[in-house]
Amino acid sequence: IVAERKGIDLRGTQVRVTKEMIADPVRRIGKLTVEFTLGVRLNADQKQMLENAANACPVHRALAGTIEMPVVFRWPD
Repeated sequence: IVAERKGIDLRGTQVRVTKEMIADPVRRIGKLTVEFTLGVRLNADQKQMLENAANACPVHRALAGTIEMPVVFRWPD
């Protein structure tokens, strides 16, 4: 939503979510890792804006404290 609002083209971007289960005290999701591999080059301000948006996501906030949710950005060289 932030990228669209700011006119940032994210074509070629891939997102991968990896789920890790835990069994103690009950079987449940223990960790969701979200990896963004960007297909476009962005400046430092745009990168920071997208990272901030990912960490302020309502779903991320709703699940905070119940499961570990690292967010990883892989920027092109």
